[in-house]
Amino acid sequence: EDIAPRNYPFHYESELLCLRTDVSSFKSRQEIDSALTKILPNAFIRNFLEMNLERLENNGGYRWKLNVEGVANSPRLFQDFFDKYTNYPYTGRTYFITGGVSEYFHKEDIEIARNFFPNSKFYLIPGGDHYIHFTKSFEFKKILESIFEKLDDSEFVVN
Repeated sequence: EDIAPRNYPFHYESELLCLRTDVSSFKSRQEIDSALTKILPNAFIRNFLEMNLERLENNGGYRWKLNVEGVANSPRLFQDFFDKYTNYPYTGRTYFITGGVSEYFHKEDIEIARNFFPNSKFYLIPGGDHYIHFTKSFEFKKILESIFEKLDDSEFVVN
């Protein structure tokens, strides 16, 4: 989904700082959001992260559901990865569902993707960003249904 097989610089320090915030003493999601606003002003990204909050039964506070340290310790998972494996393409069927305004997949990335995934198909959701499964969920679902039902009739097909 919406990421090309190329190296990316890591620019998620604010997001990790939010996820490392101790939320166990907060009594409401609004309190947490207010505290995180100071770290990450972008409400969309902040709310996306806050979907990983879980209420604690013992004290009424919260905790992060995901493995925060695991995420924090592997920020450069894809850096330099693809340069090492250009000679090992995956030849199975692969689907790329991309957003038209995504910062992680551009038209020129199709050629890069085909080097690694020669049997790939590309879908483009106009106006969609990197979070298309969330921001363009109707279109995203329509594409998935087309893929799973083997219809290949989606109006979002690029190739």
